[in-house]
Amino acid sequence: MKVSLLLSGFVYFRGVKDHLTKLIEMIIIHLIIGIISTLLLLSIIRYSEKNQLSIAKWQWLLTIIEIAYIVFVLELIAGFIEEGSLKATLVMGSLFGFIAIIGAVLLGRFVFKIKKSSGTWGRKNRNAG
Repeated sequence: MKVSLLLSGFVYFRGVKDHLTKLIEMIIIHLIIGIISTLLLLSIIRYSEKNQLSIAKWQWLLTIIEIAYIVFVLELIAGFIEEGSLKATLVMGSLFGFIAIIGAVLLGRFVFKIKKSSGTWGRKNRNAG
C-alpha cells in the first residue's frame, strides 16, 4: 500500500513537472515574440530617422497594424504548436504568413522607400545622341 501511494505521488509530480516545463517553454516563446516585435518597431524607427524619411501619421498607423498582424501570426503558430496540431500549424502559418509577407513588402515598398533626388542621368543620355 505504501509503495503504490509513493508511486502515485511520483507520477503526479512527474505530470506537474511536465506541465510546468511546457508552460515555461511557452512563456519563453511568447517573450521571444515580444522581443522580436519590439526590435522590429525600433529598427523601423531607427531606419526612418537614419534616412531622414518624413512619414505621415497614417503611415505609422499602417506600420503598427502590420507589426501587430505579424505578432498575431507568430502567436497563432505558437498556439498551434502548444496544442500539438502540427498540420494546422503548417496550413494556417503558411496562409497567414504569406499574407504577412505580402503586407510587409507592400509596406516597405510604398511607405519606407527612400526618395531619390531627381537625377539627370536619363536626360544626359537622351541629349547626348
